[in-house]
Amino acid sequence: MQTKLYNEKREHLATVKQTENGLYDVVGVEGTQLSHIKRRGSIHNLNTFKRDFELYYASEFTNQQTSIFDYLGG
Repeated sequence: MQTKLYNEKREHLATVKQTENGLYDVVGVEGTQLSHIKRRGSIHNLNTFKRDFELYYASEFTNQQTSIFDYLGG
């Protein structure tokens, strides 16, 4: 299974895939500032990578959408 990693602007910058031996492959998305990245490591390495590059899983974002009715003042 592949999981996408996003920056704060919700731009897809990297993809993570868990290998059969329990390690994680991280590959940067072409055309982004992380396109040169290709790493394999433990969950600890993955968490360090996420922290250092300020990346998030989609599920880690809080719902920042506002209601159209709030915008319209209703």
